[in-house]
Amino acid sequence: MRKQKLLENDFLNLYKVLFLILFLTFLASISSLIKIKFKTLEQEVVFSGILTFLVELGIILYLFHSYTFYFISLFKREFKRSFLIGILLYFFLIPILSVLTLFIFYIFKKAKIEPSPQKIIFLYLKIKSIPILVFLFFLSSIVAPFFEEIIFRGFLYSAFKSRFSVPFSIFISSLIFSLLHGDIFVFHGIFLLGIFLAYIFEKTENLWICIGIHFANNFFSNLAIFFVKFFNLYQI
Repeated sequence: MRKQKLLENDFLNLYKVLFLILFLTFLASISSLIKIKFKTLEQEVVFSGILTFLVELGIILYLFHSYTFYFISLFKREFKRSFLIGILLYFFLIPILSVLTLFIFYIFKKAKIEPSPQKIIFLYLKIKSIPILVFLFFLSSIVAPFFEEIIFRGFLYSAFKSRFSVPFSIFISSLIFSLLHGDIFVFHGIFLLGIFLAYIFEKTENLWICIGIHFANNFFSNLAIFFVKFFNLYQI
């Protein structure tokens, strides 16, 4: 029972979760930090993808071991219905994200700043190997929504909420979520998505809905990039 209430009672929990996320970020970017040389872009993508997966999996297993009862409680709701609700809620979010994106790009244009493609877009457009593209699609559409929702909404947001107000916790956890994606040109969209996900989690206490929203965002974004790639609509 103590473990089940640890997020509410353990003052050090917030700092532990923050440390784990910073540690995750460091390990996931280690290939660029130590300047590992790869013969091909495909080799770099596979190495980075596997490294990121193993690091996030390690964090997930550690959280499960440390907060077993709370971890299990995150998935107490029915999967199928909750997941589908999440996908439907994402379609409500699309118009807002689209208008915000157009506005931000207008600001960039006025400031004479040329937006560069997000890294995942660059990789999809550059890589020709079908197995590597499928590997990227799997990591981005399946693994990332599941792992990131556990870490950022299930634990980071909840850890902040155990010490601070709900509005501040939503804001700061979403800010960290967007900053760790490391791309200024999509920062606004990821930040808004993070706020929406944290708000939904706060109102429903249902992580499956958040995973469904996150899945829909990544899945349909990846499909759009594949469409651009297939019809050769953008050259890099």
